[in-house]
Amino acid sequence: MKWIIRNEREAEILVARSKEESLYKVNLNYLRKLHTRVKEDSSGKALELLATYLFSCVDGFEPVFRKKTQAFHFDVVIRNLTRDHPLLKGLGDYIGVECKDIDKSLSGEELNHFIQRLRLCNMKCGIVFTNRGISGIKYKKTKQYGKLIQVKAFNRDGIAVFDMTQSDLKRILDGENLLSLLLSKYEDIRFT
Repeated sequence: MKWIIRNEREAEILVARSKEESLYKVNLNYLRKLHTRVKEDSSGKALELLATYLFSCVDGFEPVFRKKTQAFHFDVVIRNLTRDHPLLKGLGDYIGVECKDIDKSLSGEELNHFIQRLRLCNMKCGIVFTNRGISGIKYKKTKQYGKLIQVKAFNRDGIAVFDMTQSDLKRILDGENLLSLLLSKYEDIRFT
């Protein structure tokens, strides 16, 4: 185990466990075509379709495109019907997904607004697609405002917010398991 953990950290790769492998089945060729469309689309709808497809590849996840409430909408809402996986069942019955402009990072203000929308809908988890992640997330520098908001929302309310960056998408397009990536992001928030 020590060897696996050390090599995983050194290589910055995630080792998918058999449970994640069995729940996540993706057509990489189709995902790559959707990703190409995202780069060409300035409206953001292609990114929403990519997010919908990506989460439809997880057994027990049912994405609902453009779910509206009386006051706002989520780009995608994921019904979480998985009950036998420790991480996935802990994400709650519904997961809110926001697809931001692929060229921007999510500001602290936008992150707070997204977390408030999750609270209003009694969701335990949210995922934000953005090219540069959440602003202020610099682990080795002093600017950590976005990270602090993430950690505080988790510690105070039990709400986990993951950022899905362009580099994360590239890793998935290269064959990395989405659930292993989410597990790593969850542990990063939980144990910070």
